[in-house]
Amino acid sequence: MHADSLSLTEASMDNSSKDNLEKLETIADELLEKPVTEINYDSGLYEPVNGKGKNKEALVKFAERLSEERKKKPDA
Repeated sequence: MHADSLSLTEASMDNSSKDNLEKLETIADELLEKPVTEINYDSGLYEPVNGKGKNKEALVKFAERLSEERKKKPDA
C-alpha cells in the first residue's frame, strides 16, 4: 500500500502529536478502503489492479499466508 498524498507534517517520523496521529489514522482508514494498486512503470503512477479487491482484503490474505507459513516451521 502506498499513500502518495502525505504532507511533510504527516510524513514526519518524529511528529507524534495527537493531531498528527489522528490525521494518520484517518489516512490509514481511507487507504484500507482503496483498491489494491501497483505502479505502472511506463507512467510512474499507481493504478488499480483488476480482481485484487481492496487493500483491507489483501492485507488480511497476506496475514493469513504469513500465519500459515509460520505454522509450517518448527519451533526455534
